[in-house]
Amino acid sequence: STLALAHTSGALEFFNFPDGQLANRLPDIFLDDPASLRYMPNGEFLLAGLYPGMVNIVSANLQEALIFSIFGNYGYPVEYLGFLPGGPGVVGTGDGQGLSVWSLADLENPQLLYYLPGSEGLSGEIHMAASPDGRWVAASSWDGALLWDLSGEGAPQGYRMLWGEVAGFDPLTTWNSLAFSTDSQILGTGGSNGAIWLWDVAEAAPLKAVQAGSAPVEYLSFSPNGQALAAVLEDGQAVLLHSDSLELQQTLQTGAAWFGSLAALSGDGQFLATATQAYLGDGSWNTLIDSTGLYLRSAADGRVIRSMDVQDYAASPGGFVNLALSPDGRWLAASPLGLPAGVWDTTTGELAYFLANPPADDRPCDQALFSPANKALAAYCHDGRVHLWQSDSGAYWRSLQGDQLAVSALAFSTGGIVLATANAEGLVSLWNPWDGSLVRTLQVVEPAPITHLAFSPDGRYLACSTGRDYPKVVVWDAASG
Repeated sequence: STLALAHTSGALEFFNFPDGQLANRLPDIFLDDPASLRYMPNGEFLLAGLYPGMVNIVSANLQEALIFSIFGNYGYPVEYLGFLPGGPGVVGTGDGQGLSVWSLADLENPQLLYYLPGSEGLSGEIHMAASPDGRWVAASSWDGALLWDLSGEGAPQGYRMLWGEVAGFDPLTTWNSLAFSTDSQILGTGGSNGAIWLWDVAEAAPLKAVQAGSAPVEYLSFSPNGQALAAVLEDGQAVLLHSDSLELQQTLQTGAAWFGSLAALSGDGQFLATATQAYLGDGSWNTLIDSTGLYLRSAADGRVIRSMDVQDYAASPGGFVNLALSPDGRWLAASPLGLPAGVWDTTTGELAYFLANPPADDRPCDQALFSPANKALAAYCHDGRVHLWQSDSGAYWRSLQGDQLAVSALAFSTGGIVLATANAEGLVSLWNPWDGSLVRTLQVVEPAPITHLAFSPDGRYLACSTGRDYPKVVVWDAASG
């Protein structure tokens, strides 16, 4: 009935549900930024993990704020607090010596019971989960995932490493999220590669896996009745799965896509290609969100039909900047950030060829587009020109000699007899791609960057979107200009 919010300003707020009204606000209750917050099972106290490596115990009584501190070793954020149902206390991270288990029987004098063996070597961000029956604790980091059995007397003598193989899935991954089933027999793990695995807890062995998406799985939770498994991906997509079969029940878009994603629909509407978009930010870093996030999906239900193989790349792609599907859905062109553009055979998932670099240009092209009849593949490149390749072989064909200004958009007419290109100064050029001749140019009245081009199905009209502060759509008669 109450939601507690810990703010980086040090304040703690309590909201009533279902009306959402603020019930109380305790300013400056924390001297450092809180990294985690958790109600105790009785609801009378909250635990707040702080960045210096302490845990504060705060009374949830709205009239007072009694604080006791545990842990106390400075310098490591306490990013996870997990109670052991029916057990001795709480598991916490953050003191640099490993994952610790505390007894909170006497809140004024918390007692450190033991450290979980093997946890002192975990590095990077740590994710943890405790089973509902209080017997198991799982943790993952850059170094893998570990499982502890707490059913014995005192500290567990060892741990199990979660390791194994499921056909078609790479076991080498970082688990970003963990969740136990309601009966404590199954552990779900969400990977940095968008895969979800289920494990037999008693055997520490994998059972099955599913590719939930292309972005890291940041959140996992089993439904109270144990029949569904919910996952939220870093790109904002949420999925509901049958917990036993991992079959997709429903896909939801949360609207919280941090890094965005790319998609391309085949001409017949049967297939959808998706990829993790490369994040450029302010240019200071290019993040590797997902090295293998290039998928062919069913446009009907969104399920992954095939993952495209990127093993032929010398380095793992750090996200993609463009996708293009051939009209028949057979070929998928994709441009990884900073790497050569490739074309994949969607029937096998294998890389068919790399796009050959244009003459006198050693930088790969991007923003590819197939012609309607699959005869040509066009792309604009870093030299300011549009280049054409033979789509069946990737052999270089010709370039279109434009005004040398950066090309910003491409569009083929329905029959493929005209290729429209646009630049950042509001100029559109219409080309005959088969002989390379310029048919005519069209100028937006107020020069501004053109971001998209589209021909009408009958080829009569050409539309573009343009403008910075006052965006607009311009439509031309393509035949007369």
